[in-house]
Amino acid sequence: MHRAHTLAVDIAVVLPPVIREEAERINRLLVSHSGDMTISFGPGAIPHITLAMAAVPETDLAGISLEGLRPHLPLEITITGLSTVTTGSGRRVAGFDLSPDRPLLALHRAAAGTLAPVAVDEVPALLLREGEGDEPTMAAYARTFLRTPYSPHITLGAGEASERDTTLSLPYRFTAQGAMLCRVGTGGACRQVLREISI
Repeated sequence: MHRAHTLAVDIAVVLPPVIREEAERINRLLVSHSGDMTISFGPGAIPHITLAMAAVPETDLAGISLEGLRPHLPLEITITGLSTVTTGSGRRVAGFDLSPDRPLLALHRAAAGTLAPVAVDEVPALLLREGEGDEPTMAAYARTFLRTPYSPHITLGAGEASERDTTLSLPYRFTAQGAMLCRVGTGGACRQVLREISI
């Protein structure tokens, strides 16, 4: 059982409108086909690229600064494909695959370095919508994220999707200009933005 004062948080790349809107469009298709609302974008769930997750005591949230990420922004990112994987919970989840270019990996390391000093080895609380049940596999993922290999991607939703489902011509390169700290919900959703920086 998690302690209420330990929260799952995510430092993530803020997507430019063209990528955010395409992620939201594909998400609507996936939700309509699968009926699975676990990953459902909207005002309470924002498409993003996770840089680092951790379990953090609520009392330490105010001290997390994103200023150390500024030297790495803006950042060129390449979407290399769209694939479907099976998560630790057994759910099939679709996402955009991203090229692990050096600048993106450097930004990931900076984000991980920001969270590491305040991360604790406890099961964190997810930010749940009304009526949602807890998702132990997502909480465990946030807890161990800093100790696992980084695989950059943009989660699109639960269900099957492939490159024929996107209107983007892949590979597709875009510029990201911001990062945010947010509370993590089911499916890794960015549910509440706590702070944000942009260039």
